[in-house]
Amino acid sequence: MHVGGYKFTPDERGLIGHFLLSKIRNPPRGIPPDFIIPEVEVYNKVTKELMVHSSYLPTGVSYCFVRMPRAKARDNRSKRKTRGGTWVTNGKTRDIPHQDRRRRSPRLG
Repeated sequence: MHVGGYKFTPDERGLIGHFLLSKIRNPPRGIPPDFIIPEVEVYNKVTKELMVHSSYLPTGVSYCFVRMPRAKARDNRSKRKTRGGTWVTNGKTRDIPHQDRRRRSPRLG
């Protein structure tokens, strides 16, 4: 992360880890609780339990942070089994480019 002068260009890890997750865990006073994007353990819930209700979003729309559990500690495979079934990757994997067009991170479709 680079902070100097008037330029502020955090990388994704710094932006998510330092700024957004700390806002979730320690929200500033005066911000309604349903305005904050929660961190949800998607893989421990069935789909009907996933909707996060907010008065600031249209009905049927919700956002959350998700940590990807791994099948084993040193494995690159995702653990997709839940109480109600299995999560399946839908669509093709796409790369999310950074401003300088380098490959930053994959996104599952």
